[in-house]
Amino acid sequence: MGTFAEPSPPGLVRMAPGVRRWVVVTSQVVGAVALTLGFATDGQATDGKPMVLAVVAVDSLQAIRTQANWVGGLVGSPGVAGMIDAFAPMVLGTEGPGLKAIDETRPLGVVVALVDEQPVLHGFVPAADGAGSELAAMITKAASQFGAAVDANAAGDWVVVRPKGSPVVLADPGSELTRVTNRFSLGLKLYPSRLPEAMRAQLYDAVEENSKTPLVGGTIGGAADIDTDAAGAAVRQFVRQTAAVMVAFEEWLEAEKPGLVLVVGDVNSTLACGLVAVKAGVPLAHVEAGLRSRDRAMPEEINRMAVDAIADLLFV
Repeated sequence: MGTFAEPSPPGLVRMAPGVRRWVVVTSQVVGAVALTLGFATDGQATDGKPMVLAVVAVDSLQAIRTQANWVGGLVGSPGVAGMIDAFAPMVLGTEGPGLKAIDETRPLGVVVALVDEQPVLHGFVPAADGAGSELAAMITKAASQFGAAVDANAAGDWVVVRPKGSPVVLADPGSELTRVTNRFSLGLKLYPSRLPEAMRAQLYDAVEENSKTPLVGGTIGGAADIDTDAAGAAVRQFVRQTAAVMVAFEEWLEAEKPGLVLVVGDVNSTLACGLVAVKAGVPLAHVEAGLRSRDRAMPEEINRMAVDAIADLLFV
């Protein structure tokens, strides 16, 4: 997609100044969301509202147009933004009045909440002033034409889309969508700290399964035989330990909201806390930075290289 403003890690594209980043949702994250939908759990939010487990959000149409114009400039195709106006009405079921029934300044998305020990999906489409009922009717009609079993109802300045026959239990996403779109154009936020132990265990197992190597013994490029049993045990220990620290630290970070996170050394918890801090937008400082053994078979070498790469401040 052209030349970017700066180098980016896999799965994350940094856009030109003033244009937010696009996030590629990895298979591990998608798997995590699938887990939230596949297991009955207990717990409710303390204020009586449904507990939010996961959020998928897309930027406002207005912002997407801005980014489409930028992409069009990169590839020499100024008509890219026009494609948004051409296809969005068809996708959203508003072909009649086009996009006039939608509030183009607000994001849209899906919220997974916990209600009566069951995960429930609600989609949210922002309605223009006074157009909620009209927009809901159009979405319902379009869904039926595609054979989708959903209901759509106006609720305040939103249209809530949900599985057919299910009640509206969350009429307003509140700040859940903007928490994502304030930083990303397309993103998913999972709240691991809100998952009960049984669901967390399933999440760890899914991540561990995705991290397994397809190689079974033998040699690679003339290298020595690989002890896959030992390697697998080491990977399992790393995944479980790192995931547990990330879950606990994310909960603490969200509660305490520090202005800076300082990590020391090169152990797994150093990497885990560093990743959570950077993903949360908190500046990260690394003490004992710059150390290298040049032996990538050492777990500590991978940890220290990764933390050095993502840290804002390096103390040697």
